[in-house]
Amino acid sequence: MNGSGDLIYKKIYAEYEADRLRSSKEYKKRLKSLYESYPSIKKIDESLAHNAIKLSKAMIYSDKSDYETKLIHLQSLNKKLISEKSELIRSFNIVDNFLTDIYKCSLCSDTGYIGTDSIRECKCFKQKKMSTYYKLLGLGEINDDEIFNRFDFEYYSQNIRDAYGKTPRDRIELIYYTCLNFVENFDRHFINLIFYGHPGLGKTFLCNCIAKEIEAKGSSVIYITAPKLFKIVDYYRFNKSNFYDNFDPLRIVYDVELLIVDDLGAEVPGLIGSTELFNIIDNRLTSRRPTIFSSNLDPSQYEKLYSERVTSRFVGSYKIIKFIGEDIRKKKKHGTKVKES
Repeated sequence: MNGSGDLIYKKIYAEYEADRLRSSKEYKKRLKSLYESYPSIKKIDESLAHNAIKLSKAMIYSDKSDYETKLIHLQSLNKKLISEKSELIRSFNIVDNFLTDIYKCSLCSDTGYIGTDSIRECKCFKQKKMSTYYKLLGLGEINDDEIFNRFDFEYYSQNIRDAYGKTPRDRIELIYYTCLNFVENFDRHFINLIFYGHPGLGKTFLCNCIAKEIEAKGSSVIYITAPKLFKIVDYYRFNKSNFYDNFDPLRIVYDVELLIVDDLGAEVPGLIGSTELFNIIDNRLTSRRPTIFSSNLDPSQYEKLYSERVTSRFVGSYKIIKFIGEDIRKKKKHGTKVKES
């Protein structure tokens, strides 16, 4: 997310530097303890280090033929030494990861990046970055309690049927598996979703489920309500100097890998909101970054609140999913699940 605040990145890099310093101290402490307890392992490690020096000297001072002979010999010695070390570790019952479980993130060894090229951000880096953005945007963290395996179908009727012969249970099961499919294919297929229907039917719950799963896969997610989103955008437009460094909320909304906007239509209507909504939708469609909207409004009401351009993007580029049934929140509050006849 270029241009979203150099100081934010510096702050995160400082955290990683502190983590690496801590892990380096812990590594030295554990290695010292290991060598003191098992001098034979220390002797093997010293031999391996000595062989590495020999090989470096051979590379510099030997001709090609002599170097290749020494290389084969040292590789054979090292292989034997490593095998002996493995046997000793097993015989001493030393935990396999005694020297390697020192990092907060085992994927990147607390560097923030995957691989030697330092280009691909580790998921821990993305999570640190998004956590910082959430704080700066004044957002709460994504709900940890709302996950797929806690979704309860028993609150949805199997008797009442809609015009297509579908019961609320039929429809919610289809929606549920659509959400699972969205998560599973997130990195392969570009799909945008709109959930709509009366309040209390599980739209927000499933949005949270998707957000947690995508975040766990290592992609960046912003989950925000429409009123909060447009309030931030509106405030930023007229108060840029009050924002941290060159932190640009709108740029973050454009660039985040998954944007989820809940409660669309609950914001105060206005020209700025409609214009920015179109810009967000259009920008993310162009860059092929998935977006999910959730709303209590029927799609037929969108053009009255926003514009023909916004409605056209929704109809043409989003999978529109209707939730039906009775208010699940009320049923949960009173502890009443569906009783089928």
